[in-house]
Amino acid sequence: RLQARFNLALKLYSNLLAHCFRKGGEKGIAAIEQVASLERVCVNGHDVVCLVLNHLLFELIDKGTVDSIRSKTGHLESNWYLKESSRIVTMAIVTHSPSGSADSAFAVSQWQGLRHLAAVTGSVITKSGFGMGDLLDYRNQPPPSLEAVTGGLYGVRLPEQNVGSLTAIDLGSTISVQGEGSIQDQYRRICVMLTAQILTLLDAFIFPDSLDASLPASQLHGLALVRGSEGRLGLAQGPILAALIRMSLVLICNLEPSGVKFLQCCSRLRCFLHWGLELIRESVAMAGYSAAFHDLTAPIDRLVLATILHSHRALARCAAVLRDVEQSSFRKYFRDEDSRKKNIKRLLRVSFELREIVVTAFRGRNEVLRASLSHEAFEALQRALEHQVSGNRMKRISSKEATIRAFLQSNWVSGFQDVKVQDDLPVLETFNQGVRQKIPSNRGYLAMEELSDEATEIVLEFNRALNSAFMGYCEDQKNWAETDAVRDLEYDGDTTVKRFSSRFRADLVDSAKFAAARGAAAQSRWKAIERKITELWDSDKAHWKLARHTDVLGRRILLTRNRNFDDHQQA
Repeated sequence: RLQARFNLALKLYSNLLAHCFRKGGEKGIAAIEQVASLERVCVNGHDVVCLVLNHLLFELIDKGTVDSIRSKTGHLESNWYLKESSRIVTMAIVTHSPSGSADSAFAVSQWQGLRHLAAVTGSVITKSGFGMGDLLDYRNQPPPSLEAVTGGLYGVRLPEQNVGSLTAIDLGSTISVQGEGSIQDQYRRICVMLTAQILTLLDAFIFPDSLDASLPASQLHGLALVRGSEGRLGLAQGPILAALIRMSLVLICNLEPSGVKFLQCCSRLRCFLHWGLELIRESVAMAGYSAAFHDLTAPIDRLVLATILHSHRALARCAAVLRDVEQSSFRKYFRDEDSRKKNIKRLLRVSFELREIVVTAFRGRNEVLRASLSHEAFEALQRALEHQVSGNRMKRISSKEATIRAFLQSNWVSGFQDVKVQDDLPVLETFNQGVRQKIPSNRGYLAMEELSDEATEIVLEFNRALNSAFMGYCEDQKNWAETDAVRDLEYDGDTTVKRFSSRFRADLVDSAKFAAARGAAAQSRWKAIERKITELWDSDKAHWKLARHTDVLGRRILLTRNRNFDDHQQA
């Protein structure tokens, strides 16, 4: 019952928070910051904040972000309210004129609120142990088998449609199942759900259905939205595009490779990478030189390197899952043969998207890879991308599938997977200058160190930014507690408590008297019944005989009293 009440309160609170967010402006942003800051008031405050964000994002995806949308009856397409909110906001931004019930200023405030919500969610995920450096540590990776809670194959499984909301029982069971594991194991499911939800929410505005995706104006619209930064939570997160890339990499590392969400994430990450390279080109044109990791491009360069490294590991997982699925019976992981074939096709499509991500980074920012990867790893990557499949195999299967399978079997995908920990930082084999020396490449190791420091700085700036919200909350509570109304309430409360306590004591006395009276009456009744009972074998008191007839109620009596008994001995 306690958990049921908590879930009901959580749902009501998230609905009210979503209502504040839909109003836009400073009030909605301050409400979210205050919620995030209240994790300090209890031991499991971080768990509660994760659940509140999960329910809030679910409510915004389900009911939209604009408060003035009229409800419709009948069958609606998936996420209709969210798409309608995106249409209103997008048209107001593009046309710079009122559209529907939202004007341009309201649309801008809506996007600012979404950007702030994305920054808060990204900070909470990073605080849960899913920074860029932590994701590359093999100790924090999902097990290479069925996932314990969701049953995903080599990762967390999410539904193909919208991600639902967790209850306190679900989160508690997840933490209890992974109780002996690391903090990443305990919060993996809720953080993956939060990441998928915030990306789904932002997708409707970054890639709106109201704009033609093939037109350059649509690409410019999305890039204009994501190039800004959220200064309220510090500067460590960088532009919102960097936060989107980081959250996409969280999904790449933890989702099952054969899932629909993983394929969507790869396609989304490919677009984000193109935009990141566009920002790098602008910085290069401004600085006049294209050296890797210089001051203007270093944050995006590090994310490009992280994208390559995570894509490398994801390709190895895809190859392992594909090999396992094809070599085993379909009954091992799937219901029927058709499900197995669909998962194989999806794995090949995912591998193709990951290969395109690697190709895009290799062509767009080759300087970063040359500076970070070892000579052997760079040459292996170059050979894998240039490899072409020919011969009889090309005749048996399509050229695209043959290229993907050959890429998965290349030395770059299958090798360079070893990781060692040095100064609490994962050092990948791709950074090593040769197989025997095992000497870390300075630039690659420094990039990993900077990514780890960046995650630490994100958490520190997030906590500092919430200090003002928490102090404001404490000040409001203090001012409210010092008013005459509060004193009157305290006096009324004390009076009520005393009245109820005296009534409770009187009820206890009455209950004791009533129980004693009932006990005495029951004892008296029992003694009366006991006097009337005669044992059959007690011949001195009564004699019995077989009954010939039924009694007055028609019941068959076995023995009856022999009241005319004649004692022959005395006779």
